[in-house]
Amino acid sequence: MTNELILFVASLIVGVINTLAGSGSLIMLPLLMWMGLPAPLANGTNRVAVAIQSMVGLWQYGKNYEINYREALWILAPTLIGSIAGAYIATIVSAKVIESAIGIFILFMLVLTLLNPKRWMREQEEREQIYKHPGWQLLLFAIGIYAGFIQVGSGIFLIIVMVMGLKFNLRRANAYKLVTMAAFGLPVLLVFAFQGQVHWHYGSISAAGQMIGAVAGARFATRYPKANQWIYGLVVVMLIAVLVHYYELYRWVLPAH
Repeated sequence: MTNELILFVASLIVGVINTLAGSGSLIMLPLLMWMGLPAPLANGTNRVAVAIQSMVGLWQYGKNYEINYREALWILAPTLIGSIAGAYIATIVSAKVIESAIGIFILFMLVLTLLNPKRWMREQEEREQIYKHPGWQLLLFAIGIYAGFIQVGSGIFLIIVMVMGLKFNLRRANAYKLVTMAAFGLPVLLVFAFQGQVHWHYGSISAAGQMIGAVAGARFATRYPKANQWIYGLVVVMLIAVLVHYYELYRWVLPAH
């Protein structure tokens, strides 16, 4: 019962983090493995909460923000296709295969985010529809592969691409991120489920906690006047956390066992 309580409380926090920025899987994956699940099973189990929390977050977000679903489809389609491919890859290969390259990508994203913080705060947008360009569609497809493969950081990567590259404001980028995560959450979960890589008991507890956290996060993002500043700060913090995770920088300060 203690494990279940810890999992539920952690999931509440992760639900808020995932709705406002992303990378809550940085908390969930190590926690599930600490609870005794092998890495592949933890990866699949985490997708239960991701799928449900994303749909709940989108529902709550949409109550206070008008979402252009036709435009969001340009973000969703390549990411969804990539995510299904990535999920299948994750069931047959080790995550270590691509982690070194991902670390370099995360570092690049962090530098890009810190270079121009004012872009994250703007409300006005440049409506150039550059998201239709094949190059951006290919990048979104690649992010989808990564999201299906291991999930960690994929929401933040989507937000950064939309804010820094596609020139959306942060509120619209976050809305489209939720649309995308909600759409590919269930198909990706089914891939893991068919491979027997889901612990449904832990997955359902995590999903319950993250649903509550998602509602709280979405309300904050759409109602609080300075939400952009908080979301930007959270994006930076979670990017650094992802970087520390991939390069195992914590080993520099923590004693070896």
